[in-house]
Amino acid sequence: MFLALQGPELEPVLKNLPEIIKQASQSQLGILALLSIVLFGLAIYFFRSAPMALRAFIFLVFFGGVVAYGWEINRVASKPESKHYTGRIVDRATTTPIHEARVTVSAGSNHAGPYRSDSEGDFSFWLARKNPSEDADVHIEHESYRAYDRTVSSDQKTQLGDIRLEPLLASTAGTPQEPSATSPADSKAPQPQPINRPAATRAPASERPGGLAGRVVSPTIRNEIHPYHSAAATLERATAAPPPRIVENSSGQKLSGKGKDWSPWYEVRVGAAPAGFTLQNAEFWLTGDRACGSWAECKEVAKNDNEVVWSFRLQGHDEWGAPPQAYSEGHLKVLYALK
Repeated sequence: MFLALQGPELEPVLKNLPEIIKQASQSQLGILALLSIVLFGLAIYFFRSAPMALRAFIFLVFFGGVVAYGWEINRVASKPESKHYTGRIVDRATTTPIHEARVTVSAGSNHAGPYRSDSEGDFSFWLARKNPSEDADVHIEHESYRAYDRTVSSDQKTQLGDIRLEPLLASTAGTPQEPSATSPADSKAPQPQPINRPAATRAPASERPGGLAGRVVSPTIRNEIHPYHSAAATLERATAAPPPRIVENSSGQKLSGKGKDWSPWYEVRVGAAPAGFTLQNAEFWLTGDRACGSWAECKEVAKNDNEVVWSFRLQGHDEWGAPPQAYSEGHLKVLYALK
């Protein structure tokens, strides 16, 4: 076939044909372009003696193929490339895993998260870049630790390693302390001396004005005279009260939809409140591939003393480099207070 197509105008193409095939095989679109060229050559070879109407039809077919090829190039050019980043969040001093830390990611005008670290401190996220050389900013926060910021460049490895957060209490370690009551400075100061009165000069309680001997004292008066009685009673009641109850439940790993499709709705449920307690607060989040509000929808279904229910659904991936489907897990934490 190629011998029949030989000519001065095709000689450079035929000479560089092995290199053209090699370069075209580096990508899916290159292979598609190579197949179009081969089919075009076959059409010329087999239909060179066909009637004009048939050759016009073949031309229109190949013209449609070129248009489709150009449309695909534009679609791929606007399609972002995604990479999967993973890491672990730990305490700087003890290297203990930190769970429920919030991870927010931003690249240009795209913002995703917050993602959450799991019970092992692990977190992960897919980062889609419209510009392959664009850097991304990662912000990590936790109520017990200092906020952490990091820039992730486009050529950085997807394994972020251990991220060590500094506890908030560590910031007060270097503050000066007030001298204690037993410090040497205080031991040199003059101490007040107790006043000893002769016992004979003190009248019996029954003879002193306002004496309480033989009188019935109301609780109000007794508390005014001995305020530590009411303070001790209050402290006793506070320590006797049971602490708030926390109930947690998870959905397990759930599969997203495929590509741009959504998964079915999944549910996470916590039953009735413990006896004597009432609902105070409920919190829901996702770990794994998706986060609420970032290619995942999360909504509250019920929130009362009888049950707390959240539902969520997950969208798949259609960007380059990401699998069409991935897993996420829903977590529900409910706080109950004493009635």
